[in-house]
Amino acid sequence: MKKPHRILVVDGSRVVRATLTKHLGGTYEVLEEGNGESAWQVLMLDHQLSLVIAGGHLPKLEALELLTRVRASSIRRLREMPFVLIVSDLDNQAARDNERSRGANAFLLKTMKQAEMLAILSGLLEPPAQSVAPLPIRKIKAETVAPVQPTLLNGAKFDEALAGMTLAPVTEPLSALVFGIDGREMLIARFGQEAAVRIEERFASLLLSKLGPRDLAGQCSGARLGVISRGVDLLQAVRFGKKVCKGLAAGQIMLRGEKVRLTASVGVASTSDDVVGTAAELLGLANQRLGQARICGGNTVITEVRAGCPGYCVSDDMARIVAALRSPDTIVDGGELAVLARQLLPLLRVMDRHLGLQLPLAQIERQIAASGGIVAAQTQSYSGVTGSGFSSFELLSPVDG
Repeated sequence: MKKPHRILVVDGSRVVRATLTKHLGGTYEVLEEGNGESAWQVLMLDHQLSLVIAGGHLPKLEALELLTRVRASSIRRLREMPFVLIVSDLDNQAARDNERSRGANAFLLKTMKQAEMLAILSGLLEPPAQSVAPLPIRKIKAETVAPVQPTLLNGAKFDEALAGMTLAPVTEPLSALVFGIDGREMLIARFGQEAAVRIEERFASLLLSKLGPRDLAGQCSGARLGVISRGVDLLQAVRFGKKVCKGLAAGQIMLRGEKVRLTASVGVASTSDDVVGTAAELLGLANQRLGQARICGGNTVITEVRAGCPGYCVSDDMARIVAALRSPDTIVDGGELAVLARQLLPLLRVMDRHLGLQLPLAQIERQIAASGGIVAAQTQSYSGVTGSGFSSFELLSPVDG
């Protein structure tokens, strides 16, 4: 069976979005966004999108500004994506001509019947084989087109590149950033190993889209991504890390039919502020700081040891526990709960002994033991995933400040 096209509906009105989803949902897979900026992030992240429908006046980024950004993108998939505008009338020929010149492919009226809408979209998504016309693309000045998107090096090649890299003088600092998805193992436990692949693809694609010509990106251990930026000091690197994290959190990913919002944490180090001997040492320092960002609760950019945090996150188990304590409602899998309960049991015993809580510890232990089969399966899943790198790529949590 042919998979339905996935389309993005962007409008500031929930009523308009709901109406379009009702009309189109039986034929297409419909995603919704309420403002232009979040729509842009989704467009970059979701490689399965086939078409976008946008209302005229959008919060944060107007529809025509979104259209201009799409047509000016260095990514061919976006430049050639059909873009449909929602308009109040079709009689304003001057306005429609202007919108077509900027790259609009078609127009929908809010009062259109379902059959009319489907006919317009079908013509854009499934044109006759012999009559495919090139999409109107606004001419962009050469200097405004971004350079070829960087590639992601595998672990061995990344290590090799780091080994051959010399630290520049203070006048040209070198910065390292290591990114990691927050709660990755819990997401895998909840949605399966396939979720890891989709998450990693999104993350890598978004990160690469943000890099410049002097940036080097590669895989690190534990499904983390590292970036080395020449000519960038600590403050600039922190700003970049926050930008990437905000981009990730602005969009959502579909996992087993459920919309999931991701967040990431970043460890940052720079020769402008840190004393190291090699580029590999600089990356290692950033990697340590990522561990602390996770133990501090995730969704964080860390540039130094913080006295207010309990230390570095030395294991994914600890990061998983902290994430669970911060967002307990996100845990719905019984096996995952059993894993966390077993890890927290020693703490419960101490609390019961010193605080006189009179917890039914024996009953708790029996119930955890009864879930032993699930616990064992989950533990194997975690151990099999934690050390794996990114297997395939085509890829951010609001961080204040």
